Amino acid sequence: MVRENLATRKRKYPNISEYNLLSLSDCVAIIRSSITWEKIFKKHFIIEKEDNKKSKNDLTNFLQKLVDLRNRVIHFSKKLENNEREELKSYSNRFDKIYEKWKHNNCQEFDKIQ
Repeated sequence: MVRENLATRKRKYPNISEYNLLSLSDCVAIIRSSITWEKIFKKHFIIEKEDNKKSKNDLTNFLQKLVDLRNRVIHFSKKLENNEREELKSYSNRFDKIYEKWKHNNCQEFDKIQ
């Protein structure tokens, strides 16, 4: 589905890089894909020792929740409740840790999936 969506967007915006045409939902789908999860992303989502015992869904569910919250705010202009703001902060902190781990390891692995 990601490839089809990307191809459609590329036809519409031929001068824009494929990476810039990916939606947040596309990125979540790529991360959660069986192939890319094991080869690339899993090791970056293991932040705490207990994360080793968690499933892919347990480690990535926050990303889908993030997409849902984002879409609700952006597309429906609905305000977030206080508990949702706290959730969002938690998701943001988790994502920052994952990104810092990825950046620290100087990963160029995303290119492997093309």
